[in-house]
Amino acid sequence: TSLTHSDQFVPEIMQVTSGLVFENVSAVWQFSTATSGAQGVTVSGRLQNWFDADGTASRYDLSAPRRVVIGSARANEWWKYNPSCKLEVEQYKCELAAKDSYFSLKLAHNASLEAQIGKTICMNGHDGTKPCPVVAKATHFGRIEATGCLDVGANAKVSGPIIANAGGFYLRFLAGTPQTLTISAIQADINDTVIMAIPYPTGTTFTIYYQTSASCTTPTTCQHQVRSVSSVAAVRSAFGDSYYWDNTRRVLYVRVVNVASSYVKQVPDVWSPVVAGDIFARGGQKIASPSSTSLVIKSSCSSSPCPAQTGVVIPPAFNL
Repeated sequence: TSLTHSDQFVPEIMQVTSGLVFENVSAVWQFSTATSGAQGVTVSGRLQNWFDADGTASRYDLSAPRRVVIGSARANEWWKYNPSCKLEVEQYKCELAAKDSYFSLKLAHNASLEAQIGKTICMNGHDGTKPCPVVAKATHFGRIEATGCLDVGANAKVSGPIIANAGGFYLRFLAGTPQTLTISAIQADINDTVIMAIPYPTGTTFTIYYQTSASCTTPTTCQHQVRSVSSVAAVRSAFGDSYYWDNTRRVLYVRVVNVASSYVKQVPDVWSPVVAGDIFARGGQKIASPSSTSLVIKSSCSSSPCPAQTGVVIPPAFNL
């Protein structure tokens, strides 16, 4: 049974298995709460996931080993990697393409609202009177927000697929993008590419950097500046220390990486290659540990949040 009662304590990428054998039991897990209950759909309910490294957990197709991700269908089609995914009891079971993977990150977006988490909003189980308000929508490139998005709660964790064919995901804050957005607890394999696109007003300028901690006071020893480049392709080919601002389409592109704090302190002119953050490994499988470094995006908006950008189109799939 997956614990889906909480809006406060929610899943990142937590588990990877292989070589599982089921005897006289179903391979389908159950959620601990129903969507018809007082809580409705919770943050933990949307983010439920399991990386099945050889297909034995999902029983997707045992004719040969295959990488499969099991993800919650309570998040629209966010966890649906491709049209071949199987929908079984609120779970998508999806075989991964060669360059598909998964990631997780945490968004610091509104300090006063976030201070209420676990007090007046986003509880660890509740009777429906203290819900976790949705503040943003995350949608894979080339998809439709209405059917494909992840509703991001005030407790703003985004865990989900890296779909190579899509090329990234678009993050839209309902009230407008925060003037300063901090991305932390990053989980992504060093060989994976996580591209995030965010809307801002025309003419916005940026200061973007990685830092080792929020208490960083000496930028030369604990920050690394992210430089501007001229295309999304250049962002993809770099190792996280570049961004592209498409002023015409009003979209900022960044690559989010899980980089070791010791590497940030070195402050090289260009990151190549990035030194990976901590890895948890056991039994031939591995998961990236959440990063101790964070990516900070500061915009020139005169207010926070920035004015909401209506009419911005979700970027098309890269079809890589």
